[in-house]
Amino acid sequence: MKKALFWLSIAYLMFQSAPVWAQTIDVPFEIKKTGTGNQSLIFIPGFASSGDVWKATTAHFETEFTCYTFTMAGFAGIKPQKDPSFEKLKNYLLI
Repeated sequence: MKKALFWLSIAYLMFQSAPVWAQTIDVPFEIKKTGTGNQSLIFIPGFASSGDVWKATTAHFETEFTCYTFTMAGFAGIKPQKDPSFEKLKNYLLI
């Protein structure tokens, strides 16, 4: 009985720590969330611009909406992604 309880305890601890082993996803953008509204707005800047180009716009809307502002990888200090492509970007946006 003690042996079974020991192995059950080990299994429990392994499953509790499973998120530590999860692989991180290297997404091709950074997202800044502002506002607390029930509806959401998504702001995607031009490909060579930072999300800061939307500051005045999000400031206007964030009192009524939750705003998600994107900055693409490789721009405005965001780490570049290996083998970037518009297809990868599209697939991550659809997730």
